[in-house]
Amino acid sequence: MGKADPRHEEHQRRHAAAHEHAAVVHEQAAIMHTEAVEFFAEHGMTDRADRERALAERETEKAKAERRQAAAAAAEDMPPAP
Repeated sequence: MGKADPRHEEHQRRHAAAHEHAAVVHEQAAIMHTEAVEFFAEHGMTDRADRERALAERETEKAKAERRQAAAAAAEDMPPAP
């Protein structure tokens, strides 16, 4: 089996890094929404707190999905086992 094309390897590294960056962004959004939940709950705005809680959960799930995609992209970059 021949050596992998370095351009492809670079593409896969960038692909994995892009998914990892997206995961971080989603995690930050989840934190922001969680802080909003606390604020709205403290001020008796339970409907708004519930909406923010749902958004926080959605962002957390998106972050997990991006991490799975980053791992899959990184795995594609690994050479096959002998």
